[in-house]
Amino acid sequence: QLVGTREHLACMLAGPWGSLASHIQSLVRAVVPATKDQTEAELGEIIECYGHHARLLLLQCLAKEIASHDLTGEGDKVRLHLIQQELAKVSTSSNSVTLFQEALVAAALPHTREALEAFCETLQLPFDQQLLVGAAAVQAEQTGQAGQASGPGLAFLQSRLVDVDTRRGPLAEPPLLALLHFIFTLPSSEARGTLLHALRPLFPPLDQASLALRALLAPPSKGLDAMSSTTTSLEADIALAERVAVTCKATQFMKDLGYACVATASSFASVLDQVQPLTEEDVAQILGLMASTHTNLDEGVGLQRLEGMESTVGAREPTTWNSDVVVDVLREKFPGLRWSRVPYLFDYPGFFLPDPKGLSILMASYTRATTGMQEPFPLEAIFGRWKNVPGQISFLREAIAAPPEVFSFASSPRQQPPLDYGSNIFGTPNQAWCSLDLI
Repeated sequence: QLVGTREHLACMLAGPWGSLASHIQSLVRAVVPATKDQTEAELGEIIECYGHHARLLLLQCLAKEIASHDLTGEGDKVRLHLIQQELAKVSTSSNSVTLFQEALVAAALPHTREALEAFCETLQLPFDQQLLVGAAAVQAEQTGQAGQASGPGLAFLQSRLVDVDTRRGPLAEPPLLALLHFIFTLPSSEARGTLLHALRPLFPPLDQASLALRALLAPPSKGLDAMSSTTTSLEADIALAERVAVTCKATQFMKDLGYACVATASSFASVLDQVQPLTEEDVAQILGLMASTHTNLDEGVGLQRLEGMESTVGAREPTTWNSDVVVDVLREKFPGLRWSRVPYLFDYPGFFLPDPKGLSILMASYTRATTGMQEPFPLEAIFGRWKNVPGQISFLREAIAAPPEVFSFASSPRQQPPLDYGSNIFGTPNQAWCSLDLI
């Protein structure tokens, strides 16, 4: 279940974020048309410096200020512009539903469909953002903060989708994907199917859809033109909603949930329960994700929780991935994985090692996973011709400079002997330049 937003905010404000929240609040409250540009610039610098949590604090502050004023003051129009601008930005985020939920909770709206309609009308939100507001309200209801999952939020969302004018064109992909991911988290298969059926007219034509949407939505046993039909049965959409849930990758969940989702074995196991059984390719992408985002993960850090995830409210939020937990849970849940194949699958779009720490995480994870298997890291996996050339170069760059306890070329199939000139040994400590395969 999702962690209570108010508890999460209270935890943040009790720590070092309190002074930042106060500063953001003072800027928002003091803004007037004459200082609009200066305030926007300062808020932009704060977000650039402090990242996702600063944007969250700004969004919550703006929502609270908008909800508590009659919007007749000279600063209210500026604040209205600022929240419209922030909601437009977060609407393209993978966890936009959760971020919209944060705004709704901060606004402390009455728990009615009419209050949601007034909120959207006041902010003059476009159609796609109104759908995100509805999804956010339903998600808040599911947490127990505002009622049950069949409350005003669901009624509002369904009202937005009734008699959709197909002439308006398909939804943009970011909000469409966020809505689809939200739909499959609903506890009722009937609610999932009903909402998906209502959303279907807003799908893009198959030939215009991205590969991600095609894989997500194309029926597995029908022709590719089936998705273009708007007369698909409700039963088929219920089945499709079930399939949406298992076509999301583990890395998508991990990026959305942040470091907290691997803080404990039970937390990471709950993530893996949401996806199909993993392949070696999936594992390679999980290790690559941890290596490339081991610090300053920007999206969704600690905001969402799946059922089974342990709450970190009152505790310090994790600041990096717990790779030991990831490897141990993967070995336990998928004992049939062939870990020796994983290094050969690092050649995927997006793989990149940004620094020595990334390589250390990668190698430590592989070593832990293959303990007792006598499976040394296969150097030939990095010597071949990769499609992702920048990714391969990033790996080689870090490997060449790594200390031998992190990465060694000693097992390279073809080597030249190091030349010993007294205290100078040609080849570097990890024998990188002794490897003819590398050269």
